[in-house]
Amino acid sequence: MFDSRVSFPRMSDKPPIPTTPDQIDLDWLIEALRASGSPPNPLPISMDARSIGEGLSASGVLTRLTLTYPDNGASGPKSMIVKIPMPSSNPNGASVRKQGAYPREIRFYTEIAPDCPINVPRLFYADHDAETGDAVLIIEDLAPARPGDNAIGCTDAEALKIVSELGKLHAWHWATEVPDEIGWLAENGLVERWTSFMRARWPDGRDRFVGDVPDDLINLADRFLDGKNPFAWIEEPPITLRHGDFRLDNMYFNDGTSPLEITFADFQRIGIGRGATDLALFALTALSVDQRRAIEDKLLASYHSALIAGGVQDYSSEDLKLDYRRGVAFVGLRSLVAQLIFTDSASNRGDAMLRTLTALDDLDAIAAVS
Repeated sequence: MFDSRVSFPRMSDKPPIPTTPDQIDLDWLIEALRASGSPPNPLPISMDARSIGEGLSASGVLTRLTLTYPDNGASGPKSMIVKIPMPSSNPNGASVRKQGAYPREIRFYTEIAPDCPINVPRLFYADHDAETGDAVLIIEDLAPARPGDNAIGCTDAEALKIVSELGKLHAWHWATEVPDEIGWLAENGLVERWTSFMRARWPDGRDRFVGDVPDDLINLADRFLDGKNPFAWIEEPPITLRHGDFRLDNMYFNDGTSPLEITFADFQRIGIGRGATDLALFALTALSVDQRRAIEDKLLASYHSALIAGGVQDYSSEDLKLDYRRGVAFVGLRSLVAQLIFTDSASNRGDAMLRTLTALDDLDAIAAVS
């Protein structure tokens, strides 16, 4: 049984959930689009399915469907993306399923995305089986937008635009209490999940990091076992809607638009908590050490300005700086956790760890959660 506390209700008239890309054919697509309640009119008459992003995603298997319509494509999207989990036999796929990532993402697209103040892909269809953990989403194909890439990075101007959009998202649900409309995100929250994971995995995984990372980072992780969670502050007010995986790999740039349009994707880790954790994760994964050092103050100012413009009050620049330092410490621990959970090497983790350890030292970040 998989975690169903953020479950998505399954309707009986939906087609079977595909578990492999070869189960995604035209008949299945048409049945799914009809079950969505708002299918294209007319429906596609043929499609070409091709896997994309192979080896790049720990969270799912992506298939691009290129579609043909009776009227030569004038009535519907020329292509769609189908996203299904990796098989449960894969360690990465098993972890994502147990975390309830797919029902969380489905509920984001169905309940939150329609009013979201930032650009997100359009949802065409979604389904989830709480018993098996199988799931499927059909979402907008963002091509030809340029996908972000942590290994390549971004320009200073793009980074400032990104954090301004992040501030817009966070201001939207900024609160001292969990808003009723997103209360389900508080169930099985970040702190609860991390505490459970650290108690299960850290004792056996601890020794692999000794000598490779600073002792104070290892000691920070040890505190979970002492019953002294160093990240309880993340779920204390002021809280907001957190993306949870705010990395360049989950962003798409519409080059040629002015101002630059960016679409944000992958909401499997959406949750509630302090927004600065998203900000810190972006800064440490997207920017080189020198670039982060050069524009860090501007990043915080751009993000804070967006919060203020969105109506946030009683959150000063100094409050943000403290939360950002705490967020950097959180990313430090997150980097250790990623190496315990995920087995792929697609995320450029060696370089990411160097960036993280440097930021921990630059900002004396662990002291901020001690």
